[in-house]
Amino acid sequence: MKVYKDITGYQQSIIDFNVIIESTDNPFSISLGIGSEQYGNLDLTRFSLSGYEGYIFDNSGSFIGGYKSNTPFQFKIVQHKDQHFSSYINNKLINNDIQGDLINCVEFDKNGESSISFSHKGLDTVNFLKDSNGIILISSDNIVLTY
Repeated sequence: MKVYKDITGYQQSIIDFNVIIESTDNPFSISLGIGSEQYGNLDLTRFSLSGYEGYIFDNSGSFIGGYKSNTPFQFKIVQHKDQHFSSYINNKLINNDIQGDLINCVEFDKNGESSISFSHKGLDTVNFLKDSNGIILISSDNIVLTY
């Protein structure tokens, strides 16, 4: 079953997901992009991940991690001001070069009692440590933002 949730279209933001998959036998996917909760669609996918049998893959099909039945894992997307995104699983950088300019909808394709919860906040609500050139090194959420 696919479910959709609209999110605020910040120019710079952090989207934190807490994911619980009921069973490794049930496939799942989480996609982010341009779409509509009201119309139940995702017209343009910026990033996605999918899982089955305990393995997690990104939208290019690359293996990026693992999961266990009914054990939460964290997934995070950081939207940078220069129109690219970074993704993390359990605070480990997975991809730092996802191109795109906006995310306004999340699609969760699930089976059974699997669930996600998430928070979405603009980066202006996060404190940063910058180097002498003004480059962000780390946020108050312990997310390394350099690239």
